Amino acid sequence: MINRLDIRVTELVDRIVMEHEERVKNHVKILFLNERLTIFLQEDFRQQVNIKDQINVERSQYEREEMRERYNAMDALVRAEFERKDEAIRSLHNIIETQVRALQAGLKQEELARGQFEGFLRDEMGRFQDDVKKEFDGFRQQQTVTTEKLTEMIKIEIDTRLSSDM
Repeated sequence: MINRLDIRVTELVDRIVMEHEERVKNHVKILFLNERLTIFLQEDFRQQVNIKDQINVERSQYEREEMRERYNAMDALVRAEFERKDEAIRSLHNIIETQVRALQAGLKQEELARGQFEGFLRDEMGRFQDDVKKEFDGFRQQQTVTTEKLTEMIKIEIDTRLSSDM
């Protein structure tokens, strides 16, 4: 039962770790894409500065600020999600530890009860063996007495027949 629990706990922890690693990979991908997007926008902005007038420059600045806000909002969401998942992992860990302790205590109780029961059975078997030995000795003694009586009766009968034949 403990092996299945260990396997189940290991599977659960592995699954949580894999989810955590997947989130980290996605976060790194998002950061990389945001960095490439920022580089692209900067190059585009440089080209527009040469071609367009001051109105386009102000619009680009506005777009850049909007991207920063979106990035900050996305970063805050990702961090909040990581914190929530970490708290869930800690909670599961505490629950598993509590269950393992309860199982260990139950197993100790079962082992103690089994030891007591085995002692009881040994005592009962010893008493049973003693009773069987006593019964067997009594039976053997009764058989011996019966055999001796039969032998005596046969001897008396033989003596009687021998004395009457004479």
